Amino acid sequence: MNQPPKKILILDNGGTVSMKRICGSLSPVDGKEDILKLIYQIKSPVEIDYLKVNSIDSTNLSPPVMKLIYDAIVKNYSIYHGFVVLTGTDTLAHVASFLSFWLLEIHSPVIITGSQKPLNELGSDAPGNIYYSILFARENIPGVSVFFWQKLYIGNRVTKVDSRGFDAFDSPKHPPAGHVDAFNLRIHTGLEHYLRPQKKENFTFAWSPHVAVVKLYPGFNPELLKILPQMGYRGLIIEAFGLGNLPNEGEYSLEETVKEMVDKGIVIGVCSQCLKGAVQVEYETARRFEDLKVIFLRDITPEAAYAKLSYLLGISENMEWIRIKLSESIAGEMSIWDE
Repeated sequence: MNQPPKKILILDNGGTVSMKRICGSLSPVDGKEDILKLIYQIKSPVEIDYLKVNSIDSTNLSPPVMKLIYDAIVKNYSIYHGFVVLTGTDTLAHVASFLSFWLLEIHSPVIITGSQKPLNELGSDAPGNIYYSILFARENIPGVSVFFWQKLYIGNRVTKVDSRGFDAFDSPKHPPAGHVDAFNLRIHTGLEHYLRPQKKENFTFAWSPHVAVVKLYPGFNPELLKILPQMGYRGLIIEAFGLGNLPNEGEYSLEETVKEMVDKGIVIGVCSQCLKGAVQVEYETARRFEDLKVIFLRDITPEAAYAKLSYLLGISENMEWIRIKLSESIAGEMSIWDE
């Protein structure tokens, strides 16, 4: 007996995929017509619906605007087997990270994609990205994923690594969850249990605007951090050097400033500036900050670190609980290993 076709909802959030050149520059437009033309060509046994969420350059996205995507998924969750989200590439990794926390333990596939070249331009990468995202959305791979240029990634593990190339995304600290070749879609079997949640869905939109992200550089002035408590900030992600090292001597030592901030109740997490590897307390320049209750976030990406701390601060004001949860992997955003 033939099974009915699985229903997929495409959520169009704008971005390059639906842009057009106006007076020489790419500008957001309602690209619904071009996307629908592509969808109608898909002969695969799948029923596809389309919903326009936004027409926006992804540079202008903020978590409250991203909430439109979240709301559309929650509203239609019981109707569709899977979802494909089209969005701009500049903040695609942020969208994927936020959705992974807002849609904790989701049992449906949410595949996020976009393109480096508009759909209406010859040679665009959009048709392939959209087509294969739809095919992956038919599969039983619950969770938020990113498909881009032949590869499927865990959503909160990706980062944009190329501003111009079609192979624009990677997850350097975690292997891809799947890929396509000339004949098949391939889901990497070693990740199957990881992609299948065992718990009940926990959908919650939560976001705190009082989280900052700073990237260290030689000569970083600690006075810049002292402004944050005055502005009401409650969380800070520091992109530190190498294994998570922070300056602790001389004029540009952060030790005293960080201690003051922690004493004021600000939660501070540390991730690495490196594309590969993880933060790990090996040097004295990290150990001293660990003693100050700074949280070292293993192999998390800066995008996921920001989304996670913003999410936790949006849920609770219990700083001790937030510190505990920040150090744990709650949505597959960082690896767990024995210290």
